[in-house]
Amino acid sequence: PMSRFHATVAIALFAVLGVACDDPPPEKLPPLSARVELASGDVWPVAEKERSRLITGAMLPEKAEITVGDGSRALLRLGNGTGVFLRGGAVASIGSGQIELKKGELWADIPADERALGRFVAGGVTVAAADTGVDLKLVGGEVTVYVARGLAVVEAPGGRTEVEDGEQAVV
Repeated sequence: PMSRFHATVAIALFAVLGVACDDPPPEKLPPLSARVELASGDVWPVAEKERSRLITGAMLPEKAEITVGDGSRALLRLGNGTGVFLRGGAVASIGSGQIELKKGELWADIPADERALGRFVAGGVTVAAADTGVDLKLVGGEVTVYVARGLAVVEAPGGRTEVEDGEQAVV
């Protein structure tokens, strides 16, 4: 038989557990914009105030602009799993579900994701892809899109085209 003490302890324990279970479950937050997986050399966020070098492992805010110095490089991992490698001399901004290449060159390894395509913009040209490896270059106003694996849809002021494995488009 259970003693009065044990019964009181059991009732108190159930009361505490019952109150604890009334707490709401943890709130799921949106994924982070990007993480710096590699920052080698002069990799800087473009900021209005003080300038501080980006380091490997740093998290980027939802909207960010990055400058990669000559001879430097950066590898970013976006919230959707896309890997983006920025070559030296590149300037890019991340935000609104896309990356805008303002200068230089980037390589993107875009995973298969039926919910959201990888989106890139450079010089008025938009590139959308999933399950694709693509190189995007903006030099002197000319945009070059090379698809190493998969398929990318390239939209420019003059129209839209699909670029497949081993093909490139120059706008």
